[in-house]
Amino acid sequence: MSEFKFACPICGQHMTADSNDTGSPITCPTCYRKIVVPQAPATEDSKFVLSASEVNKPRPLPTAPTPETPAALAEKKTFPFAWLIALALVGLVGTALFIARERLFHSRPPAPEVLNVPPTNAPPFAVQPDYAGTNRWTLDLSGASYPETPVSGSIHHRAFVINRASLVGSNLMLRSAWNSPAETGVTISFFNRQPAELSGKTAVVKVDDPVSPLVVIHWNDPQRVYAAYPTGYVMKVEFGILANGAIPGKIFLCTPDESKSWIAGTFNAVIRQPFGPPPRRP
Repeated sequence: MSEFKFACPICGQHMTADSNDTGSPITCPTCYRKIVVPQAPATEDSKFVLSASEVNKPRPLPTAPTPETPAALAEKKTFPFAWLIALALVGLVGTALFIARERLFHSRPPAPEVLNVPPTNAPPFAVQPDYAGTNRWTLDLSGASYPETPVSGSIHHRAFVINRASLVGSNLMLRSAWNSPAETGVTISFFNRQPAELSGKTAVVKVDDPVSPLVVIHWNDPQRVYAAYPTGYVMKVEFGILANGAIPGKIFLCTPDESKSWIAGTFNAVIRQPFGPPPRRP
């Protein structure tokens, strides 16, 4: 008599039996299925674990392993790489869909108060008429004064009368209407300044000053046209004291463009939340 090991064909539990028990039905101690003890191996030093068969079911005959060809080995080695390539392609497709989600699925637009969008009763877009008043343009501030009337003037020969003034971050924005940022007007960027820092401040800019606030004038012709002046212009500006979320002020500004644009008068700039990055000094 000699003992040998075998495995349950259902759950794989290893068991030990005597060669005299070959063909006897037993119950697996793990899955409690009825199995038949297999034939004992021919040699006692067998390194293989035999597999039993289920009662009333023949035990499958073992098949000898066949040597793998070089082509089969190569295919086996490259198989994981094929999966990696497939996963990478799936990741790229997912990334592209994530980036294009706004084009594929139209999201709800932000609330108007976030973007400072004009109210729905804003006046229609229109080109400003030609300026026909007194020309106050000059590059000499010695005789310049502030008129005690709302800011008005001439921008690229277009008549400008202020309708809206606001401080958005470090930008003083003077507009002729609520239509859009492209409406005729002036934007002055006081770099890296918060609106509260401008309260009670004054500034004088001369033509030959090496460092100045950035001035941008824009008008409708009928498309948006603009001109930027980092230096070379003249300006006097006085900011009043911040109160009730707004800063009053006075301004006199002349730019060196061929049309001799200028604005002068009073304003009351309402402080609004910025909706984009602050401009950088050129």
